[in-house]
Amino acid sequence: MCCGAICFSGIGRVVYGTSEAPFVSVMGLPSDPDPLTSREILRRISPGTKILGPLMEAEGLLIHEAYWPVHPEDVGKS
Repeated sequence: MCCGAICFSGIGRVVYGTSEAPFVSVMGLPSDPDPLTSREILRRISPGTKILGPLMEAEGLLIHEAYWPVHPEDVGKS
């Protein structure tokens, strides 16, 4: 849904900090053996969208590690 919104709104660049695999590992969630990443979805539906990241991933993971144990009820919510 987010990729569709990015495409249809004309956003030309997406910058993100944390990729899925390290995030899933930090959260202790099961990983998808063959994930379809947002990068791949945007490449297919909006090839002109520039995607930059992960940027400062170690710092972003530290933020997630500090937040989620305090708010476990939020894990898995959309």
